[in-house]
Amino acid sequence: MSLDIASSLPIVGGWGVVGFAFGFVVKKILKYLLIFVGIYVASLLYLQHAGWITFNGSPEGLVDGLVGFLTREGGKLWSAVGTSLPLMGAFGVGASLGFAKG
Repeated sequence: MSLDIASSLPIVGGWGVVGFAFGFVVKKILKYLLIFVGIYVASLLYLQHAGWITFNGSPEGLVDGLVGFLTREGGKLWSAVGTSLPLMGAFGVGASLGFAKG
């Protein structure tokens, strides 16, 4: 069985282009999303300071829930990446270049 690199090159290159577009779009969306979240949090903090609202809960509970979610779902992500490593490698390189360019 011989490995023909030339036949798999368009597939890997295609995933690199898709990854670049994905990284570019994600950075644009993330920038506006973080601006919106920052304004939202600042307005909530102002309303709490003014005495109009109160928060029942602790920030530690939110962090614990987020860490639990990431550890559960992170295992699924790594198993999916392991099954298609060459394609995900090209996608990852493209996504990181697109994120840097965007």
